[in-house]
Formats: sequence, C-alpha cells, structure tokens
Amino acid sequence: MWTTVALCVLGQIPVTPSYPDLVRQARVDAGKLPAATSYRYRYLARPRRWTDKDWTTAIPQIVVHLHQLSRSSLYYPPGSPEIRIVGSGLLRVNVYELGYLEVFDKLADPYFTVEEYKTREWGYYRGKEWVSTKTTRELVRSAPSQLLMDGPADEKALLDLQEMLRTQTPLVRADWFENYTIASENRDPGYPEFLGFTDEKSFAKITGFDKAVSKAFTFEVRDAVSRSGVTLQPRAIVRFDSTGAGIWLTRDFLLPKDDTDPLEVVGDDIERAFQASEQYGTLPNRLFAYGAFTGPGSKDDAGKLIGAGKLQRRVPEVLATNNVSHSNDKGIHPGVSCIICHGKGGLKDVRPWFREVIDTPIKADFRLKYGVDAERKEKELRQQYQSDLLDLLNGDRARYEAAIRKASGGALTSETFAKMTETLWDLYENAEVDTAYAAAEFGWTAAEFRRRLKFMMDYSATEIEAGRPGVEIPAAIGSLRHEGERAQKIGIRQWERVVQRTWLLLRGVK
Repeated sequence: MWTTVALCVLGQIPVTPSYPDLVRQARVDAGKLPAATSYRYRYLARPRRWTDKDWTTAIPQIVVHLHQLSRSSLYYPPGSPEIRIVGSGLLRVNVYELGYLEVFDKLADPYFTVEEYKTREWGYYRGKEWVSTKTTRELVRSAPSQLLMDGPADEKALLDLQEMLRTQTPLVRADWFENYTIASENRDPGYPEFLGFTDEKSFAKITGFDKAVSKAFTFEVRDAVSRSGVTLQPRAIVRFDSTGAGIWLTRDFLLPKDDTDPLEVVGDDIERAFQASEQYGTLPNRLFAYGAFTGPGSKDDAGKLIGAGKLQRRVPEVLATNNVSHSNDKGIHPGVSCIICHGKGGLKDVRPWFREVIDTPIKADFRLKYGVDAERKEKELRQQYQSDLLDLLNGDRARYEAAIRKASGGALTSETFAKMTETLWDLYENAEVDTAYAAAEFGWTAAEFRRRLKFMMDYSATEIEAGRPGVEIPAAIGSLRHEGERAQKIGIRQWERVVQRTWLLLRGVK
C-alpha cells in the first residue's frame, strides 16, 4: 500500500516532466483562464522524484490539506473548477476562493525561489566615530530560480505566467508546500498564518467559539484523563459548543497538585493556573483547526508569568511529547502531529476520570464556598460531569469524517487521510538525502550525479593549483560523490539550502 512504502525506489529514476516542462504546461493552462480572474490561481508542482502513481495517490490528501487551511464553508474536491489536475504534474488551485491568496504569495519555496537580501547598519556618529547599534537584513526581492528555466524560451514562459497570475510565486513544489504549511515552527507563513490566527482569541474567532455564549447555553462538558498518550501528567478536558459544532480544550500542568490537580478539582476552578492548552476547534467546512496556547500559569525561563492565550508554535516538551514520531524530533507540532496522532475520527477515545470513579452526583460543601449559589453550582456541575460525553465526541467525529470525504471527493476516510499525512510528512521532514535522492531531483542517475560532481571538483582543484579562484562547491554535497562506506547523507534542511547551487554547478557539465 502506498502509505507504507517510499514514494520512489532509490536508484530508479521515474520518467517525469522537468520543472521547465511544468512551467510550460502552466503557461498554456493559464492562457485558457478568463483574464479577469486568472490572478486567483496558483499551481502546486509534482516533485520530480515522484512517479505517476505517487502523484495521483497523493492528490486527495493534498486537496484535503488545502481545505484545512481554508475558512470557506465550501468544498472543492479534486477535479472541480477550483482544484484541477493539469497536464502531467500540476494541481491548479483557486487560492482566492480558499481564502489565502495574499498569504500564499509570501511563500519562499527553496527549490523555485531565489531571495535577495541587503544588509543595513543602524547607528550614529560620536564625533567622527561611527557607533553601530544594530544590523538588519532586509529582503530586496524574490525571483524564480534557475531550476524553472532551461533557456530564454522557458524564461519567457515563466514571465508570461507571472504576468497572467499577477504574482512572483506562480507555483511551488507540492511536497514542500504540504510540509511547510501543515506545521508552525520555523515557518513564516506557516499553518497559523494561512488560517489567520495569532493567539487564542483569534483562534476562537475563526472556529466560531464564543465562551460567554456557550456558557449561556449551559452546554459546557468537563472531565479529566488520568493517563494521556502524550503527557506524563493527568490533564483536564473541556468541550464547549461553538457555532459549527464543538471545540475541545485541554488544561495541562507541569506538576499538578492541590488546587491544580485535574483529578481533584472540578468545574471552572481548574482554569485558574493551567500552563498550556491544546485546542481542536471546528472550521466552517467542519474540518478541525489546531492550536496550542499558553495558560494563566505559564512562565518564562526566568520564572515570570508570560500571560495566557499566547500562540505556541510547538508544544513545550516538558508538558507533552510526540510518542509516535519516527525521528529524533519528539515535539508536538500543532497541525500535523494532531492529525497523525488522532487518526480515525480526528479525536481520540476519552476514558473520563470523574464519570468512571464517581458513581453518585458530584456534591461538596458548596454553601461554605459558594454561599447562596450552592444550588446553582450543583446544577452546573451535573451539567458538566453527567452529560453524555461520548455522544458529543461521536457527533464531532462524524462531522469531521463527513468533511474529509467531501473535501477529498469521496477518496479518503479520516483514517486514510491521517496515514497519508504521516507518510508525506515522514518522506519529506525525515528525508535523508544521499546521492540517489539528489540525482533524482534533477532527473539523473546516481552515477551521472557523481560523474558531474567529480568533474567539477577536479576542475576546481586544477584551477586553484594554477593560482586561480576555482569553483565554489557546497561542502554539504561533498560526500555525495562517494559510494559505499565513505558516503554520508545530509538532512532535508541542508539540501534545501544547497539544491539550487548544486543545480547551477552541475547542469552545464557534459
């Protein structure tokens, strides 16, 4: 099954279109769009390493991901006018209708985009002496990379495409786009920017959650779990009604005790000092949105309170870790980690603490604590801890399941979507780039890559020996000329930084 095997067999080079081929296909397709609305579209390009089967298998998952970045209530399954397969390796996407045209154009694909910067030094003169206060690096422009052009005709096709779509970013590579926009850490724009939230307050807004309205409906369900799959400590859980369905929130503590112990404290009292919250809200299209935020008890490294509701681009590992990760990265990345971990139905089974260990209605000496409001508080706790939690959980799961099927055109269930998400994430995020991997990026065999690289290294050595500058060769690819035990692999981030220079270095070798 595709989800359990690598996308291409190392050493075998799939017959796939080059990136200039895809630019030409996109140029022809864009010419067929109405001139008044062509600016709304962008293209996702098939990675050159992928076979035809890899590409067609991945498309439904990519399409669902495009929807989970959207705040539109409409579905655009594969083959619809808004999301359509074009030629042999393009997915044309109406990013305007999905709601993130401006954000999309801020992407800097390391394969298809060259960024130029200038450095500015800030300061003042003290007499004749210049006193520097800071140095800034400013983006001058983004331009398409040489990977998209084999000659003047390709350059013209690309310029035409940019003009038709009115953007410097007419296409990005599909596997990179998926990886970059399904997480938050070290990404700008990342998952939160595409959905448009910057903190807990704006997250509530995009998921239709108004706490005051929900509490007025008296539909607030609480419990706790004594053992979690990602934390060492018990955690409180709460589910509120929202405009679309429901929002699920955790209340997490580093060292719960006394009045911060989720297994002891009931009701709103648990809200006073929690340190983090993972949240699953419901988008207008019934897919989940994922966020992690600080709590009122969150502190910085110096022990100072930092305030509640601040966005956390990665869940602190002192609070929770990813125990299904296939790499050394055990962090929880809101977005991808939530999808993979929660799999079928989008929400894990809950074994409630209070509902199982307390056989009689929750009661306490409320008159001592709440005075004349004791009766009201008792009623509130019955609502929170004796409502049918499983019924609400299954209802939210069913809505999510239906949304996955609609967005994918009936191709995926929530379970297969989660598995395919995990496969795509692992294949890119945890990629180990060896010679065969690098060669396939350019449509070569490993032997051809080594031949070209060895030629350039020998040529550079000869030039240096003759007293000339030689050729700058990225150190990261030095090992790729070797075979056997001497060969070493590099990570995907290192490859992203050198892929364009490697192409420029080797493309002209005959």
